[in-house]
Amino acid sequence: MIGFVILHYKNLNDTLEAIASIRKNTSKKHKIVVVDNASLNSGDAKMLSKRCDDLIINSTNLGFAKANNIGCQRAIEKYSPDFLCVINNDILICQKHFDEKVCKLY
Repeated sequence: MIGFVILHYKNLNDTLEAIASIRKNTSKKHKIVVVDNASLNSGDAKMLSKRCDDLIINSTNLGFAKANNIGCQRAIEKYSPDFLCVINNDILICQKHFDEKVCKLY
């Protein structure tokens, strides 16, 4: 199983597209953790939480590395994935069966 960690900052549409691309091009054996760097309003947070498996909302902008580390830690502790795929919110997974191909390498 792959755990995806997506760092979100201000661009909700990009984050939703990234999540949709994961859902479309992977099997159901994945978990998506989104880390927001203090940019979501309550309405957007509610919408985003319905699309991912876990939403972490930082109270301040912790920067790229610290925010991703928080997401990775949550994914490992909660889901125990075989792999972590850390992506920015403007990355799309376009290759069909992406997760199966990655797991074959293992």
